[in-house]
Amino acid sequence: MGATFSHAQAFKRDGFIKLPAFFTASEMAGLRAAIVEAAARNADPLDRDGLTFHSNAFRASPWIRDFLAQPRLVSLVAEVGGRNLWVRWDQAVVKAPGGVEFPWHQDNAYNRLRVQHFQLWIAITRGTRENGGLWLQPGSHRKGLLPHVARGSHMVYEGPHEREELIEAECGDVVLFSSLMLHRTPPNASRDEHRWAYVAEYIKLEDWDPWVQAPYFVVARDGQPAPALVQWFHGRLLPSNRLRYLTSLSPLARRLSRSAPGRALSRLAGVAARRG
Repeated sequence: MGATFSHAQAFKRDGFIKLPAFFTASEMAGLRAAIVEAAARNADPLDRDGLTFHSNAFRASPWIRDFLAQPRLVSLVAEVGGRNLWVRWDQAVVKAPGGVEFPWHQDNAYNRLRVQHFQLWIAITRGTRENGGLWLQPGSHRKGLLPHVARGSHMVYEGPHEREELIEAECGDVVLFSSLMLHRTPPNASRDEHRWAYVAEYIKLEDWDPWVQAPYFVVARDGQPAPALVQWFHGRLLPSNRLRYLTSLSPLARRLSRSAPGRALSRLAGVAARRG
């Protein structure tokens, strides 16, 4: 990224920005402790092939909600995502030695949203080529949602790949990337490193996620931190958002979602839409 580019310009061009040493090791130790504490209360873990996921930690942790609404993060996300934001979902991922690959995908293929949102990825420990660090395809967000196929518990993009870039990260580094960015994490080939990362998904208040239930966590209004758990917000009431998801929310779609294949898709796309 050119040094003269603003965050917003770089994000528009590349689909991501990286900010080294955004947090201190002490702050990351605090985040890790809060995740462990929230996981113990939330009881929503998933362990699979050397990957452990803890989702919706912010719902169980006032500390994490304060962390996500701190002025530095609100200012960063607002620069690329707009001045009014809420957090729809989060997860912590621990990839143990021997932990498997998470294949190429866009996050919209899992959560079924029809709008771009903003993935705040934080390295709680370092991420490297060896221990299953983050790979991106810069610029792929400009292609929109690409076709994916279901492979076991994964939604996988199997089309052509262009430039692939390893985003090596040290503890405290932050990467903000588009939900339409193609990304993956390879296996953890290290002998003794557990790779920890934390992801929070910020989304504009004008956009709605019909699969997230109240209370909703608002983090910013008019570009300023305004943390609050609310029962409704502007985007939830917009008729255009209802129309956007009309087919997904029809009675037939709801019946299909209760079928065995539908439940499997919901498992992929809903609470257990875990991404490595």
